[in-house]
Amino acid sequence: MRVKLARTAGFCMGVRRAMDIAQEAAAEGGGPIYTHGPLVHNRQAVEVLADRGVRPADHPEDLPPGRLVTRAHGIPPAERDRLQARGFTCIDATCPHVLQSQRRIERAERDNLEIVLVGDRDHAEVIGLAGHVERPVHIISTPEEARNLPIEGRFIVLAQTTFNAATYEQVSEILRQRYPDTAIVYDSICRATEERQAEARDLAQACDAMVVVGGRHSANTRRLAEVAAESGKPVFHVETADELDVDALKHFREVGVTAGASTPGWVTQAVIHRLQTVAAHGLRPRLAHLVGLAVKSYLLTAIGAACLTHLITRLLRVHPVPWEAFFIVFAYVFTAHTMNRRFSAPPSAGELPPFDAFFAAHRLGLYALSAALALSSLLLAATTSRAVLILLGLAYLGGIAYAMPLLPRGFRRRRLKDIPASKDLFTAVAWAVVVVGVPALPVLVTSGRPGALPLLGAGLLVFLLVFGKTVAQDLRDTEGDRLIGSETLPVFIGTHRTLRLLYALQGLALVLLLALVVSGAFPTAGLFVAVLPAYATLYLRLFPKGLLTEEVRCQALLDGQLLVAGLLSVLWGLAPTYG
Repeated sequence: MRVKLARTAGFCMGVRRAMDIAQEAAAEGGGPIYTHGPLVHNRQAVEVLADRGVRPADHPEDLPPGRLVTRAHGIPPAERDRLQARGFTCIDATCPHVLQSQRRIERAERDNLEIVLVGDRDHAEVIGLAGHVERPVHIISTPEEARNLPIEGRFIVLAQTTFNAATYEQVSEILRQRYPDTAIVYDSICRATEERQAEARDLAQACDAMVVVGGRHSANTRRLAEVAAESGKPVFHVETADELDVDALKHFREVGVTAGASTPGWVTQAVIHRLQTVAAHGLRPRLAHLVGLAVKSYLLTAIGAACLTHLITRLLRVHPVPWEAFFIVFAYVFTAHTMNRRFSAPPSAGELPPFDAFFAAHRLGLYALSAALALSSLLLAATTSRAVLILLGLAYLGGIAYAMPLLPRGFRRRRLKDIPASKDLFTAVAWAVVVVGVPALPVLVTSGRPGALPLLGAGLLVFLLVFGKTVAQDLRDTEGDRLIGSETLPVFIGTHRTLRLLYALQGLALVLLLALVVSGAFPTAGLFVAVLPAYATLYLRLFPKGLLTEEVRCQALLDGQLLVAGLLSVLWGLAPTYG
């Protein structure tokens, strides 16, 4: 079976913005925080927010006052005034497209124009829009209602931003023909909605069947299913992968997948993964499964760290090669990732992203393996060098301290984890210290080599490479609609600035490498390491195209940079004349 994913599937701009606003409010602390009803029409996303202390309130007046985040659909001003009078602090997460419609309605009332809203009468957005004016609003949803609409004088026509684009075109055309001199029609349907519906229509025509992912109470998701069904192809509307009718789907050769604007990317990816395993037979799927296990457990990342360490020993001219260092670095990176997941992975409620689902299912086994590896690495470090043992012990303690409260209650930032962009910075620093220090310290203590400049240069190079890789993982999580905190750079400075910064860092890594080779700190063969920032530049180009949202494949691609480092080191060993 071939699975084709719609390019526009996943959170729209308004939903992602509302989720970010709610998450930032939760991170600030300071009492209870609610959303005005479910923030989005998706049970899984609401459950994740609830795990972070943001709970939906259908009847806020029955709750103790706190901060309340309005939905992307907006609320009537009278409702906001009533909540504020009750003591609530309202945080506005209304979608900018909806805000524009609100301003148009208010302006129309000031100009004494009638107002026609095309949408679902009971939809939150329509209720919110109608509540922005005191005069009665005409609410219609079908061409038949447009033909029978009695209206006098000039009027404006607006659509619910998530309404069916084709139906709105029919309704607005009827009103233009009936009232050619008095109808003012606005193109108010969100472009994201139009694009999703158009892509769903085209995808349905090209495939044998369609799967639409999203909440059944989500209006825009239901319309995607309706649009896809217009093709005459079978359409399966599911909320999670568990709802897929595998027996019915396994006979189709090509299946299209799209998702509503309120559907998290990780839920869609779980559906795709289930579809891809429906007809998976033979050696290739089994190998893909094994690679997937290595990626989701971060074993592949730890192997990549050992590969990078091997390359660093060549850049630093460390002889003989300290083979025990590779195991120590492998053990440290695997343990650090596992323990960090303890504080970052959400509870096993609802549909989880692939990495979190794997961790939830194998938590105890991963803890046991981490403990065994950590103990083994410390024992091996003790037999290698006291300096390495101290360095490794401090690295482990730093990893433990990262997510622990270090200041008393009352401080806004009690943990290192609470510092903006801390995760990316501290991860890169830890890798640089361990990857460079573990193999170099024994030689440095006994002979004074390799010297301050090569050590600092190697540490900075590792920092730049790992920082770029870690931030790229955050970008992947952001593009896949994962909820990540301000300890990550994309949340702190935004995705576009982050992407530009990553490109600049790859250029800086190249300049640094060239300077170290020219100065003699690195051997001439070190120029081959330029392949690594070039590799990163290539995968960064895939992010704006939306090609790196699938967690497992993206992580394998990012870890591939570290495996390439190992390959370069092996090739270097086969050509010693370049040393």
